[in-house]
Amino acid sequence: MPEDDQRATRNLFIGNLDHNVSEVELRRAFEKYGIIEEVVIKRPARGQGGAYAFLKFQNLDMAHRAKVAMSGRVVGRNPIKIGYGKANPTTRLWVGGLGPSTSLAALAREFDRFGSIRTIDYVKGDSFAYIQYESLDAADHFGGGSKHLDQSGKSFSS
Repeated sequence: MPEDDQRATRNLFIGNLDHNVSEVELRRAFEKYGIIEEVVIKRPARGQGGAYAFLKFQNLDMAHRAKVAMSGRVVGRNPIKIGYGKANPTTRLWVGGLGPSTSLAALAREFDRFGSIRTIDYVKGDSFAYIQYESLDAADHFGGGSKHLDQSGKSFSS
């Protein structure tokens, strides 16, 4: 399970890529495992090593599925190397496992005790929400880097 690995993040490092790999090619290879929020491709100067990329998935489970399924697979012409990338500090928290009766007001009440909330992105009935805090300190309450909090079984109705 990804939560058992202290290095696990929703960011994946993809190495040994062909120098001409495209974002479209990477998305096509990895999007079946989950929603990719960002793709960053690095192309060192010729002779300085192969290209590599960082893929940021919407949550840890998606990144873990992609890592397990794609390890050693060929993308373009090369078998890729894959691992977890470093987590980037963020003020944004992904909260999953929300029940259908969850309300915006209840989310605000539950999460404002950790710090001042800038915004909550939530559509009633969705199983997830994004909570944007004003400061990194408030968001750090949930652990470093990529913030992913599964609230399965917890009720947030007003």
